[in-house]
Amino acid sequence: MKSYYFIFLFAVNVLNAQNLVPNSSFEIYSEMLSTFMANADLEYATPWFNTPTDPVGGGGATPDYINITMPLTIYNNDTYEFQTPKSGNAMAGFVTSNHTINSESVLSEPFQTRLKEAMVVGETYQVSFYIKKANYYDLGECQIGSDELGIYFHTDTIYTATLDKDSVDIDGYLKFYEMDTTDWGNPYAVFSEFLQEPDVALDTLINDEENWYLVTDIVFADKPYEFMTFARFNLFEDIQWAIDEDCMWGTSVSMMLVDDVSVHLVNEEHIDADAGQDTTICNGASVQIGTSEYEDYMYWWTPNEDMEMSIYGNVNPGMPWLSPIETTTYTLTQKDFAFVETTDQITITVEECIGINEYEMLAESIIVSPNPASNFVTIKSKYEITSWKLLDGIGREVLSSKVKVENTFSVNISSFDAGVYYLELIINNQRIVKDLLLINQE
Repeated sequence: MKSYYFIFLFAVNVLNAQNLVPNSSFEIYSEMLSTFMANADLEYATPWFNTPTDPVGGGGATPDYINITMPLTIYNNDTYEFQTPKSGNAMAGFVTSNHTINSESVLSEPFQTRLKEAMVVGETYQVSFYIKKANYYDLGECQIGSDELGIYFHTDTIYTATLDKDSVDIDGYLKFYEMDTTDWGNPYAVFSEFLQEPDVALDTLINDEENWYLVTDIVFADKPYEFMTFARFNLFEDIQWAIDEDCMWGTSVSMMLVDDVSVHLVNEEHIDADAGQDTTICNGASVQIGTSEYEDYMYWWTPNEDMEMSIYGNVNPGMPWLSPIETTTYTLTQKDFAFVETTDQITITVEECIGINEYEMLAESIIVSPNPASNFVTIKSKYEITSWKLLDGIGREVLSSKVKVENTFSVNISSFDAGVYYLELIINNQRIVKDLLLINQE
């Protein structure tokens, strides 16, 4: 006999793996950007924030926040379009360096964010991000590819000062200052350290506007690092530039796009996509597909018409509810906390059922008493119970039995915490669910 499911129950979420980078694909943004972006500042993609190039005077770099659903407005209300993000609708864009015909500049647009939690001292982390060259040509500027980009991890908020290489007598170009955010603009910022080597370095020439390049490395946490900063960490003469014979502008700019930034423990478990088991339902019934909805995972279903969207723009929930009117195969594409992509499929077969009210009939025949209960609860049924489970409020199984019961049985619940529980019964190949409220003994 086929099983006809009217309700598809809960999955147990026991995974603790996470990406330490908040808003790692830049999808969450300020509501003030509801229709367009005027030279959009990356700080709109909270909690990412810009890094001033002048820590004393407060002058700052302006890396862009780019969301392809909202055209970026530049000069005279003109707009330009960027390439497709690696994931979702958004990405970051920033200048790593530029130069002119008559002079060289060390202009860079560092930006940073605070990690969800500090790295654990003594642990090793996998760090990765995707990058490609932007195709944007600004007024009087020619966009060319380059290398030399890095990530620096640190324990305090930092502000970077870009220094002309001829104005200092030390190798390198970034100085880092310790300055509390309440002292913004304070001319007495204390020099902290001179940085020469980033924790993650890109030394490959990036000149591709079509394909994303994966940068990945291992970082050992010798301190409880809380912040990460993107910047160029090398002198101008160390940069490798792409040759563009068609570039006739006076200024050449290397602008890059970054997406899908990840920092996670190297031993984190990767969970593959699992769309669930093929299921048959009656026409007009609802079914929940998917088996997980973990933090820092992204899910795309195809087809996804009439399916709700998550906060990540075009990303679906991991376990959506559906009411298909015909047999449909759904494909799940999933990216985990490290943006590793896997796929899986599930087929929902829709049939016209003569006994469409069988579920309601069986459900009404079951009596659960007392309810609320504190010590014991008794379940009575007119029909044989094949198996049963007791689930807590978030779907975790706390008690179960696969022993057939003629029509009546009791369960000792005195050891469980007070709250809402769900009693799942299998009767005539139907899954029947009854709510149960547990209360503390007085």
